[in-house]
Amino acid sequence: MKKGPQLCVIVFPLRSDAYECGQLFVTKFIQILSPLSSMITLITGNYHSNDIPVNVFIKNIYSPEVKSFHESVASKIYRLILAQITISVVLIQMRKEIDILLLFFSHGFLFIPSFLGWVLKKKIIVVTTGSFSKSTESLYSFPWGRIFYLAVRSIEKLNYSLANIITVDSDKMINELDLHKYINKISTNSPSNFLDIEKFKIKQSFSKRKNVIGYVGRLSAEKGVMELSEAIPLIISRGNQIEFLIVGDGPLRTSMEEIIEKNKCMDMVTFAGWVPYESIPDFLNKMRFHILPSHTEAIGSSNIEAIACGVIPIINNVGALPGYVVIDKSTGFVLENNLPETIVNKFDQIWMYSETDLEAIQKRGINLMLDNYTYDRVSEKWQKVLKETFEMRRG
Repeated sequence: MKKGPQLCVIVFPLRSDAYECGQLFVTKFIQILSPLSSMITLITGNYHSNDIPVNVFIKNIYSPEVKSFHESVASKIYRLILAQITISVVLIQMRKEIDILLLFFSHGFLFIPSFLGWVLKKKIIVVTTGSFSKSTESLYSFPWGRIFYLAVRSIEKLNYSLANIITVDSDKMINELDLHKYINKISTNSPSNFLDIEKFKIKQSFSKRKNVIGYVGRLSAEKGVMELSEAIPLIISRGNQIEFLIVGDGPLRTSMEEIIEKNKCMDMVTFAGWVPYESIPDFLNKMRFHILPSHTEAIGSSNIEAIACGVIPIINNVGALPGYVVIDKSTGFVLENNLPETIVNKFDQIWMYSETDLEAIQKRGINLMLDNYTYDRVSEKWQKVLKETFEMRRG
């Protein structure tokens, strides 16, 4: 496209400046879209970056922060409604400068702005990054978990109905997110993230690494970290001089530490806490295996980065990666589920592989990942998505 469309990317307002994980994903998505569009308006909250392309304009709205996981339901609903109204005001103000509306990290929470975009006859792209409804259900105990699941699932379905295009990372996500009803709208193999191959690469050979099993990500319920915590003592008890390296922080860190301490194996487990993004490649190069036992997932960015650093991935059978990038026993290992006993049994199988077999799995994983997640490949896919959507509008 010589002149790309004018885009408006809506991200559910980030909780605070410190929420770097979300900031990072947004920044990388903007880097993909910027060369493909004439102008981008990013509507979110508390987003700050020193690396903003010249055609990107940030609209940080005011939205009161959720101060705690235990904050009242009424307070969270207030924040949700206020954010949507404020976003909608900006949409109305910017309506003449928008061709395509993209919901990113938003389609499970925002419904007023998407409905307004539909009323204003803007084309809508829903960017799926996992199942918000499933994540919500796993964060809260019954009955609130079920109630929130049903509410968020209703919002997801509304946004799928309003969308002109729904992007998914792989065909597997169609089943994962139950999108068969919207099959004519779906654009497959369209990840919203890419791998920086200059930063994420092998610095230490597989044979020189200790037998370290790692995890990189948020320490929250939807990531399956409590199941992992229950499995860790059992895996360590098998021997093989195994160590665990947990990189990240979150509301369940204390609970994880209590389980591991109770089983008297804390000396074999390192909690690195939150670390700067630029330090992640160094931590990954200490690992042989990276486990992601999530309840719900999209591509699992930490796994893509781990594979690039020569780490063998072990993932739950959810999201876009199983059978697409992580092929069981070929480019990594896939769990049948994330129950602790399943995790332990999988490692019992892994220890039977020879060093040569594991290095072959490592190499196949790197090659397959490079075929799908470099900047050029992801940019190429998004150019097709935007071109298709833009031509819908002109038609």
